[in-house]
Amino acid sequence: MRRTKKNANHRLGICFCGFLLLYVGLSVRTVQLQLLSDPRVSDLQKRQEFRNLTFTSPRGMIYDRNGRALSVSVQMPSVFMDPSHTEISSKQVSELASVLGVSPASIRSKAKNKERQFQWLARKISPQSEKKIQNLGIKGVYVLHEWDRMYPDREILAQTLGFVGTDGNGLEGLEKQYDSFLQTQPLLITSTKDARGRSIFTDQQVHFEPEKALNLELTIDSTVQYLLEKELKHAATNHNVQSGMGIVMNPNTGEILAMASYPSANPNRLTHFSQQDWKNRPIQTSFEPGSIFKIFVMAGALEFGLVHPGDIFHCEEGSLRFGQKTIRNPVKKAWLDPQGILKFSNNVGIARIGLDMGQEKMVSIIEDFGFTKKTAIDFPGEQSGYLDKSQQWVPTKTANLAFGQGIAVTGIQIAQGLSVIANGGYLIRPYVVSKASTTTGKEIFSHHPSLRPKKILSDSTIEYMKQWMEAVTDPDGTGHKAKLEGYRTAGKTGTAQIYDQEKHEYSNTQVVSSFIGFAPVSSPELVTVISFYNPKDSEFGGTIAAPVFKHVMQSALSYLNVPMDQDQSLRDKQIRLALSSIQADVHESVQKDGDLRFTGLSAREVIRVARLHKLDYDLYGRGYVQRQEFDGQKWSFYLEP
Repeated sequence: MRRTKKNANHRLGICFCGFLLLYVGLSVRTVQLQLLSDPRVSDLQKRQEFRNLTFTSPRGMIYDRNGRALSVSVQMPSVFMDPSHTEISSKQVSELASVLGVSPASIRSKAKNKERQFQWLARKISPQSEKKIQNLGIKGVYVLHEWDRMYPDREILAQTLGFVGTDGNGLEGLEKQYDSFLQTQPLLITSTKDARGRSIFTDQQVHFEPEKALNLELTIDSTVQYLLEKELKHAATNHNVQSGMGIVMNPNTGEILAMASYPSANPNRLTHFSQQDWKNRPIQTSFEPGSIFKIFVMAGALEFGLVHPGDIFHCEEGSLRFGQKTIRNPVKKAWLDPQGILKFSNNVGIARIGLDMGQEKMVSIIEDFGFTKKTAIDFPGEQSGYLDKSQQWVPTKTANLAFGQGIAVTGIQIAQGLSVIANGGYLIRPYVVSKASTTTGKEIFSHHPSLRPKKILSDSTIEYMKQWMEAVTDPDGTGHKAKLEGYRTAGKTGTAQIYDQEKHEYSNTQVVSSFIGFAPVSSPELVTVISFYNPKDSEFGGTIAAPVFKHVMQSALSYLNVPMDQDQSLRDKQIRLALSSIQADVHESVQKDGDLRFTGLSAREVIRVARLHKLDYDLYGRGYVQRQEFDGQKWSFYLEP
């Protein structure tokens, strides 16, 4: 009995000690919770008492090269509902729906969902609508201010800048390419919860970190951009084109001063435009270049030593056939030197040069100029173009490729390749963003031209190409409508037939009309590429694209204060010196008794003398002149071996 009582007292003592230790532990923990801070407890308490919501925050700014704001962030009202304590009458539903432009049914449906504490009604509405909603005074309906993207110049540079989505993420253009630079910390709304766990938004707190936003500075000049878009749109409207594009670029650095696509779009009104409207055509679309490609083939032929300035080529239409296929010319000339082939855009002549080059050399020069691969410009979705090198080419393919059929290129590739001739033979990389910096001005990165670009053409090739391309803009050249006043102008026209995928042949009615060029020839400062897809009222690049080139370049060079290099008296002197170098015995054999006699002269000698006397002429056949005729305006020379 004693033992049983003793054991009971022992167990009671153990329990008492246990409860005493538990009491002491709880007391200590209470002191810790009340007097000492615990991060975990503090976080739990905040989650129970507060609700955090994130919204769009201000993005970094985008400026042109002169500091003009092109893309900015502005605060816009957004409307949401807390269904858990919303009180709204049928009349208020109708009034609210009318202001927001939504259906009353959608508002009633959201208001019924009492388990939800947050429902968007409309985002980024007008300030006028915000005031009307506040006047309605509906309990549980709130207005807060988010950040939205706004483009002050509307359509100007639209496809290059791109746009952002409702949640503030870059979706197209530079907004997408540099999204990680332009984004900031999300805007944080902190709301207090009541005893039932419902959010109270009456005393909002907004947090974001603007110092983490980066601003971009572009190489774009807004004035040059405006000039390009104005002229592009004017020509496209007048000639009823399907689409068009243009680029103005510094050939020495790769800086893009202007880049435009037609039709344009307005990033402030996204719903009004299709996805196709947002293509940055100079970068994201490829096309067969046609005759503008002849300058690159000719430069390659010079570089390989296959063509020399004094060479004469039989260029008569119909003289070059491949089975049933006949190479045709836009301008009928029978005999031409390399300059004449470019000046009159002769397909037969350049096809003969292409055949002399062959596949291996042709591919080599095409790749040297940067075609068939991306330029690596800082823009999303760049196309690489296309050239089939998988098998041995037949002669027809080689001939066609020489005048720009059978290869796909982009506008930016053409601008890059043209810059090689303009800048002295160097392949440079084009770019559109020059630097990124913080809101306090600290530079994060800057884009500088390559210090050691690849030189792909010799100085002698460059000089001949400049001279021959300048002749294209002479009064009788195919690009005479591109000739600038006061500036020596080099260029090339192009009219490429569009390949019909269904008929598996080139269309006779649909073309791509282009003009490319640079100025001033003595020291090129700008290269420009203009191209129109499927114009209805005009066909030739020299008719529709060349005038656009002239108007844009004339204004841009003047605006940029580029010195003129066209001194007419000096040019006349240079022409006289060049003419005086013609062999005297040839001149004397032709000029007899005041008459011109060409009998016995070769085609090359006829061309030289005809240029001396500024004669309009045609050559027929090969060999030496056997007969000559003059109809009062034009000479005709008939040659035989």
